[in-house]
Amino acid sequence: MAPKTYIVKRPHQGDRWYDQGDERVAHPGEVDHLVAAGVLVESGAEDGADDKKAKKAPKNKAAPKPANQAVPSAETKVTDTSTATPEGKGGATPTDGEGGDAKPEGEGGAA
Repeated sequence: MAPKTYIVKRPHQGDRWYDQGDERVAHPGEVDHLVAAGVLVESGAEDGADDKKAKKAPKNKAAPKPANQAVPSAETKVTDTSTATPEGKGGATPTDGEGGDAKPEGEGGAA
């Protein structure tokens, strides 16, 4: 029987290395096991049309992350309460220049 031309669907080692999409010329009896396994498809056969179909996503993959992520609103925003004082108490903070560990003018210190 005369050799036929096949399209390589999966890379494999034959009489040489064949990559996907290569053409392989061989006698049908030598490559019939590769045709049965889907490694080769006879050139011009209708079986090559299934490569253009969309591939199904594997079931073991995680879902993609959503594009929109929650942003905290002003109502839920946490503020720094370490320097806050109740209203009407006139709370001075060390950044005001009042209070703190500073000594009043004229007491101690170098002259």
